[in-house]
Amino acid sequence: MRFLKTLPLVVLGIVAIGCENNPTPAPVVADTAKATPAPPTATAVPTPTATAVTSASAAPGSPTLNKNDIVVDDAKIDKSIPDIPTERSKPPTVEEWKTATVVNSQEKNSQADRCEMKVLREWLKIKCEGEVFGINDLDGFGVEGTDHFKMYQEGKWADIVVRLKEGQALSTRIPRGAEGDAALFTHWPKGAKKPNIIALGRGAYPTYSSCGG
Repeated sequence: MRFLKTLPLVVLGIVAIGCENNPTPAPVVADTAKATPAPPTATAVPTPTATAVTSASAAPGSPTLNKNDIVVDDAKIDKSIPDIPTERSKPPTVEEWKTATVVNSQEKNSQADRCEMKVLREWLKIKCEGEVFGINDLDGFGVEGTDHFKMYQEGKWADIVVRLKEGQALSTRIPRGAEGDAALFTHWPKGAKKPNIIALGRGAYPTYSSCGG
């Protein structure tokens, strides 16, 4: 009887030990960081940027400014003026001047009396006769003895020889008495192949409009 009384206690102890060795499993908590996929992120598309072309680095094939491409109004060029060579030369001799082309862009009724102008190669010669007082106001003529030469005999004549150059404008005056002053004006535009005006008029300096410009 004593054995039967202790048996329930032993059984209860074994059950208790079994509960400790096999505890009730804890509930599984879902890993939300792994279970829930992250929303896709937008991939930035590189935006093309325009490359500026500076004057220091021109775009391939772009035209460059050339003075030979400059347009000159041929209608305003005196057709009597001969073509001017690009090579420099010595001043013509007396014999060579005999073959030169006579020019004057000034209107005929306004041309200086007893004067003549000639062009040979790049050289221009102006000669006036009469009651000459001298040669005044040489403007744009360059260095005397290299770019121009002048002589005169008071009361008789004046003689000027000058080298014509692209981009050049010349003006001078030969004061005289009864014949009136002779005034020279020439203009060779930049980019042109020759001067468009070589004018020798009476008194005041010739103007562009008086030469038909």
